[in-house]
Amino acid sequence: MKLMNMTGSLRLLGAILMMSVLAPACMTDAIAATTTEKANKKLVVEFYAALNKAEAAGTLKQDIGAIADRFLQPDYLQHSGRMAAFGSGRDGFLKLFQQMPDMPRNPNAKPPATVAVMAEGDKVMLLTSRDAPPGSPDRTIFTFNMFRVRDGKLSEHWEEVSPVMPAGPGAPATPPVTH
Repeated sequence: MKLMNMTGSLRLLGAILMMSVLAPACMTDAIAATTTEKANKKLVVEFYAALNKAEAAGTLKQDIGAIADRFLQPDYLQHSGRMAAFGSGRDGFLKLFQQMPDMPRNPNAKPPATVAVMAEGDKVMLLTSRDAPPGSPDRTIFTFNMFRVRDGKLSEHWEEVSPVMPAGPGAPATPPVTH
């Protein structure tokens, strides 16, 4: 009986030692993925901060090339019907902003509010909301952006803009906005 207990104890001790060796290796992968996802989320947030800052300064048209150099891969691909007229690549992204009329400096410009930022692997999803323009029947406009990140730069982008109708019977619920 003592021999069986000792054998069982040795097996348990062996299993514990094996887990103590293998667990850190498994945890390293999980921590690395989390670190990469955090870096990818930070990149997307910084990209939008740069766009919003240039917009408020009235220099978006002039700054868009430097913003693209900092944040976009040379082979960046845009999957947006709204931008189809300008092209689906990085050049199309630049053309979209360069064709815009010059905007005056507006230090009081209210950037979109971030509702959520989520990452999984090389993909980051950003949900923002902003007040609809005056005269619009919509109260709030939500924009869903998803990016693929490669080597520390944005390589692909998908978006969907969704107006939320004013509250009333049967109206969709508005997600909470965090500032």
